[in-house]
Amino acid sequence: CKDGIGIYVHIDGSTYEGNHIEGKREGEGTYTYSDGTKYIGQFKDSLFNGQGIYTLPNGEKYEGQFINGKRRGYGIHIYADASRYEGQFSEDKRNGQGTMIFPDGKKVTGQFKNDRLDGIGIMIWANGKQEKVQQTDDRTFKVVLPRDIHNEGS
Repeated sequence: CKDGIGIYVHIDGSTYEGNHIEGKREGEGTYTYSDGTKYIGQFKDSLFNGQGIYTLPNGEKYEGQFINGKRRGYGIHIYADASRYEGQFSEDKRNGQGTMIFPDGKKVTGQFKNDRLDGIGIMIWANGKQEKVQQTDDRTFKVVLPRDIHNEGS
């Protein structure tokens, strides 16, 4: 389909349903990969561009802004374990102000860089208690004691 609205089935079994202009995916459409991964949203020059929803077969889902095929701007990413990140994305990663919300009710709010908490953030426990924390690995945070904050610049 070079121009107009239609359904295109790729040789690998993936499909695109939506608008084509000069052979490129443009405007609203749905792209379904052969593994079941699906994107519903806006396209420009055949790339995800604008508002969209990207869903993986394991239940993981991102809903938000895309620019040139990458997550950028405000979005919500729900992970397979039901934790979620709400905040800013850049270059397809958590970058900027955001909040991680875990299934047990705790939240971590702060600045993120390259998918990690950058510096010190605030952990808000399900009971409302707040503590300053730093990220130690992918999903682990440690409480920062006042003496740790004071010694950071030393």
